[in-house]
Amino acid sequence: MSLKTFLKPLLNQRSKDNDWYVRATFEAMNYYMQELENKLSVPNQNIVGTTVVPGTPPIPTPISGPIGYFIPTYQRFNYSEVKSAMWCGDGTRCFVNLFNLFGKKFADNFTNLRANPVLQINSMVTIPIATFGTCGTELIETARAIGAAMTPDTFVSIESDFLATAISTIPPITIPVTGFGLIPMGTFTGSAVINFSTVAF
Repeated sequence: MSLKTFLKPLLNQRSKDNDWYVRATFEAMNYYMQELENKLSVPNQNIVGTTVVPGTPPIPTPISGPIGYFIPTYQRFNYSEVKSAMWCGDGTRCFVNLFNLFGKKFADNFTNLRANPVLQINSMVTIPIATFGTCGTELIETARAIGAAMTPDTFVSIESDFLATAISTIPPITIPVTGFGLIPMGTFTGSAVINFSTVAF
């Protein structure tokens, strides 16, 4: 799924309201965020470390694999903030604003990393969002380069592609992870590498 999957059908329901594009974008972004929640709520992030099983002597057991997943906070866009981003008075900034808004919601949504049933952890993740503004700017530059040949379908496609790129090019984030191993049982110490490029968008 992509933003385009949700946005194109909504744009086909054009109304006489002068904000119909904003409303379609608002609804599509929430649908897309929900789809991202579904994808990132299953094991997909790599965790590496050691569970020390109690014993005499203690038995260190390596743990490694894509066992980490997010518990989303279910962030949603409201209509007024999407409208404010798009109707900012500067056509060169509206999609940069929109992408930055999406990036902030994305970062706020995916902060809690878990690894049940292998590990009992509660790790916090801070996601950088610079790629969203960059991709918003690149979207506008690409649209200018296409010029008069631009069609509504083409614009929706490149908008969708650049938003997916903004997510997939977030730099990898390494965080320490401590907690309790469940399979096997013992004290766990390690790290997680949060990498959104490995998740299919």
